[in-house]
Order: sequence, then C-alpha cells, then structure tokens
Amino acid sequence: MPRRLTIFLAAVAFVLAGCGGDDAEEVSTFEDDGFPFTFEYPGDWEKTDEISIDQQLGSQPDETVAVALDEENTILLQRFTLAQEITEDNLGLAKQEFDGLIQQLDPESETEETEVAGYPALTTDAIPLTTPEDGESRLTILFDGDQEYLVNCQSVPEERDTVDAACEKAIESIEPAG
Repeated sequence: MPRRLTIFLAAVAFVLAGCGGDDAEEVSTFEDDGFPFTFEYPGDWEKTDEISIDQQLGSQPDETVAVALDEENTILLQRFTLAQEITEDNLGLAKQEFDGLIQQLDPESETEETEVAGYPALTTDAIPLTTPEDGESRLTILFDGDQEYLVNCQSVPEERDTVDAACEKAIESIEPAG
C-alpha cells in the first residue's frame, strides 16, 4: 500500500507540473540605466520614454520612463535628485513633504512609511485624477540616498484590475540591479 500511494502522488505531481505551462503569462523585466532596480511587468505591455504628463506636483524629474498597457494605463517611473539624503531615520520628513503635495490632489489621502526591496519607501493608494477621466494613481516612492524614485501605477476603471495586478507584481518583484 505505501508503494501504491507513492506512485499515485508522483503521478499527481507530474500532472500538476504539466498544468499551466502554456497558459502562464509572459513577463518582461524592466531595466534602465537611470534606475538602480529591476522589476517584472506583463509581457504584452511596452516600455516607452515618449510620455505626456498633464499634471506634475513638485519639481521636475531628472528622468521619466514608463511601461504601458496603453496611454491611460501605465506604470510610470520618475527619478528625482533631492537636496538631502533620505534614510529610514529621516523618512518621516520626506513623508511630511510628500503628504503636503498629495493633499493638493486628495485631502483624504494617507501615506504609509514602509520598505521595498531594502529601500526606505512611502506608499499611497487611490489618488483620484482629473485626467484621464476617472483615473486613479497608486504611488510608491523609493529612496536611495539623495535619489527619489517614483513608481506611479495609473489606471482608468475599465483596466483598473489589470493595472492593479501589474503594479502589485512590479512592486513585489523589485530587486536592486546588478
């Protein structure tokens, strides 16, 4: 009897290993010299640096790039050089400044201090946008010394679930490049 059980479990493992092989979603890896990390995103999305931004809070970025499903549904990345280094010890100062900017768009917005792939980080969800209509942004800000990296997952209602899933995958898969 134990031998039969082992064969049955091996057969189940073989069948399960075969499932989903062809249905697995293709993924691409974001890599860019201006950003010290990589992440995974859906393989049918396109990386682009041809980006039009309707509204920019704060200073102008040093670099902007995106991976996009289409013009309204994107993971936008921006790099900024800061006047001072941000670490875990002074992340609260960055949070105060960021909260002031975000509350111009959404007074109810709440920012959370966290860590992403070893980087001190801030996150905020569901910032309403005026353009695109009914648009929404989910923001993650990573700090690496005097560099700030903004990851802005922007979506419209029709693709919100798709963008949220891609954004979650991207944030969870961030790794320092190298």
